[in-house]
Amino acid sequence: RGGGGGLLPSGGCAVDLSFADLPALLPRGAHLVFNQSRVFAARVHASLLGAGAGRGTPAEEAAARAVEVLFLAPLSHADPSGALSSPAPGQLWRAMVRAPLEVSGARLTVAPPGAAASLDLEVEAVLAPWIEQGERDGVEAAVRLSLPPDSHPATPSPPLSSLPLSSLPLSSLLGLLGETPLPPYLQREATPQDEESYQTVYAQSEQTGSVAAPTAGLHFTEPLLEELRARGVCSSSLTLHVGAGTFKPVTAPTLAGHDMHAEPFSISADALGALALSAAEGRPIVPVGTTSVRVLESAYWLAARAAPDPKPSGDLGRLGQWDAYNLSAAAPPPSRLEALTTLHGLAEAAGGRLYGATSLCIAPGYRFALCDGMVTNFHAPDSTLMLLVSALLGGADNAREVYEHAVRREYRFLSYGDSSLLLRAR
Repeated sequence: RGGGGGLLPSGGCAVDLSFADLPALLPRGAHLVFNQSRVFAARVHASLLGAGAGRGTPAEEAAARAVEVLFLAPLSHADPSGALSSPAPGQLWRAMVRAPLEVSGARLTVAPPGAAASLDLEVEAVLAPWIEQGERDGVEAAVRLSLPPDSHPATPSPPLSSLPLSSLPLSSLLGLLGETPLPPYLQREATPQDEESYQTVYAQSEQTGSVAAPTAGLHFTEPLLEELRARGVCSSSLTLHVGAGTFKPVTAPTLAGHDMHAEPFSISADALGALALSAAEGRPIVPVGTTSVRVLESAYWLAARAAPDPKPSGDLGRLGQWDAYNLSAAAPPPSRLEALTTLHGLAEAAGGRLYGATSLCIAPGYRFALCDGMVTNFHAPDSTLMLLVSALLGGADNAREVYEHAVRREYRFLSYGDSSLLLRAR
């Protein structure tokens, strides 16, 4: 954190620097935008009840029952933060179950040795296959949560120690039972150190809901943030709860055949007001991470869709995968100041915060409405994140030059890797 390498494409070449140089490299008057979503302990190891019988020794039977489960998003709540702050019993979640299930009805129990709690899961529906290269196949399923009849009081730190399990927030229960959901490509088990290092320093507990960290922000430290403030760099925060779909590679023959995942987001009236002021003053807006880019661009197009007669509502709705392109072609889009002013007014009328969801796919040819650059890590070549980088840099050839340089200089890629400051091609 704070000590990684950094790359800045500049004037047709790439400049190798340290991430600590970021305050001096940002465009004058830059306005940074951070994703303050917090990762929860979304991965648990469960036992599939009734499986493994007659498979050999007790150890072999236990191995046959062992199933990895990754909680993805709540189906019984609109917002992951709300679900995680509520008791577990009765909640319905979309989850990855790494077992070859074909029908509903399977029951699983989560009871790690020595844990002060346990959790039961019932598969109510099998939604789709879940296939990852190099990993055991499974399914995406709807699972209902319940507590075993003999549940006993949990013993976490106060003030939760006095709560019965039935009243314990789901995030706290998963904190007892689960682990940090490291990306599968890291090919290692999570450690206690990951509980801190796989969170940004500015993640907010009331904005818990991600199953993957907004990793561009992992480089920031409190001293670096203080230096940015001292240099007059503005900043605002928003929330996008990162889903496992962020790791989904593009495998379709054409991009049109790729199904983009949807992720919930929210942004406050204060943040929108500050961004509107920066737009009025001509400050460049530089989001930290692809998640922040997608929220800003999606909010812009949702404001454009609501114009010219926006209805007072805190729910912006969902932006589809190709909606931005269709809206751009249908009518002259608003200026960034007009869009941000509209959004700010809607947020104030809704009590201070706007909510929405986005499946926006940013690919070469996309015209950025709010973002002038971004701070981001180095991404996998077959990902939609790589398409976003290509769009920002003005095409695949420019992105390829940057990445070829990064490979030659042995930059570290992906979640715990190095960073880059990329400025939009003009």
